Amino acid sequence: MMHVAFVSSGLDAGGAEFALLRLTMALRNRGIAPTAISLRGLGTVGPMLQQASIDVLPLGLPAPGSLAVALPRLSSFLRSRAAALVHGWMYHGNLAALAAGRRVGLPVVWGIRQSLSGALDGWLTRRVIDAGAFLSRNAQLIVYNSVAGRAQHEARGYDASRGVVMPNGFDTERFRPNEALRDSVRARLGIAADAPVVAQVARFHPGKDYPGLLRAAATIASARPDAKFLLIGNGVDEGNAELMELVRQLELGARVRMLGHRDDVADLLAAVDVVILNSTAEGFPNSLAEAMCCGVPCVGTAVGDVPELIGDTGEVVPASDPGALAAAVLRLLALDESARRALGARARERIVQRYSIDEIARRYADLLFSVAHPRH
Repeated sequence: MMHVAFVSSGLDAGGAEFALLRLTMALRNRGIAPTAISLRGLGTVGPMLQQASIDVLPLGLPAPGSLAVALPRLSSFLRSRAAALVHGWMYHGNLAALAAGRRVGLPVVWGIRQSLSGALDGWLTRRVIDAGAFLSRNAQLIVYNSVAGRAQHEARGYDASRGVVMPNGFDTERFRPNEALRDSVRARLGIAADAPVVAQVARFHPGKDYPGLLRAAATIASARPDAKFLLIGNGVDEGNAELMELVRQLELGARVRMLGHRDDVADLLAAVDVVILNSTAEGFPNSLAEAMCCGVPCVGTAVGDVPELIGDTGEVVPASDPGALAAAVLRLLALDESARRALGARARERIVQRYSIDEIARRYADLLFSVAHPRH
């Protein structure tokens, strides 16, 4: 087994962190023994990695900029595990991986898990991105999870000769249609069996444009008064004063359920007719792919790799256009049940054929072995 140390900016609940969980679990069947190192704490995903028998080292840094304090410990850990290479995961993790890898003489792979968000990225994040561009020639390989993300970063100055795209992989057995759960989940949520249900699964962040989504929901509700909306993700709950005020202003009332972070998303999707992702910036979105795995037709905005992901199995609309979003959702809701199920089945087949975690892990393992043991 080849030992690979993944150095992540953190392990809180997020698309990049869950992608790391899926990938490391699958790589063990491909001759790789992974370790996850978090610059912060265990977060939400750390215990899940541990439950999967993957070693986790939380460095507990109060801020990513304090890496110098933890660098000797990180370097010692890499030596003790006889790591073959060190793999950064997200911006701060990439810089830490490079610093530690050069210190102990290991090849370094970077993992960039997002597209650029412009003004939505904070000042410090923009500076870290620029530092990454300057230092990128020192990584043996830069792995992007989206074509759009690669193009944007290389335009920003990242070394184009080192880039490769490896999309996220998905557990198509865990996320699959489950018609038997549909009525029970709806009953638990207090939703009628025949009500049209629309969901978004995304954390509360400006890039997910929840205000625009709620405006689209108001338009949908005016055409389909029985429609219900499930909003799922960190910070998307009744404690969010901004969202609650918008719900009040738009007179959406009980039509909107804000469920916050949930560990049972696969079950909740069984109760949903259409999934939205109303982002203004994306790389390769997990939530759409997971919904497609569950046979749910999706509407996404034309950002990042969303158009390639959805293909002809749903609808793609311009970003920041609540009217177009509402119209696309209403078109899908207008389909009869058999047509919508057929569309959902096509969506699932697209993920199974192109993005299953087993196939992505096979390709990823080949890539990592080529870096650790280059052919001369």
